[in-house]
Amino acid sequence: MYLFETYSISQFTVLAGAAFLATLVRGFSGFGSALIYIPIAAQVLPPFQAITTMVIFDLIGPVPLVRQAYRDCNARDILRLVAGLLVALPIGLFTLTLVPAEVFRYTVSFIAFLMLFSLMFGFRYHGQLSR
Repeated sequence: MYLFETYSISQFTVLAGAAFLATLVRGFSGFGSALIYIPIAAQVLPPFQAITTMVIFDLIGPVPLVRQAYRDCNARDILRLVAGLLVALPIGLFTLTLVPAEVFRYTVSFIAFLMLFSLMFGFRYHGQLSR
């Protein structure tokens, strides 16, 4: 795998369309962009690159909202989330380098459909949220 691979126009169009749909979904719902982008991007990109591009979108996209979110947030909760990110993201990305692309594609597609069906049938967590 090369750092910069060449993709055909049709592959680039699929990636651009997936990114557009994912941002549209995130814009309307505030979540779910990965459920749209990853299954489609995984058809064109290797697992590591698909996840890496999604992480880049998720880091750059919310930048305009950071100032207001910082005023409204609980700093301790944010620190816990960032600590989890710093620990789990490198481990997860390393694991992706070990997983065959076909296994990744089928697993991600299965999880995306599972999430879609659980949202369609109204499965929600009804308990009290705690730390």
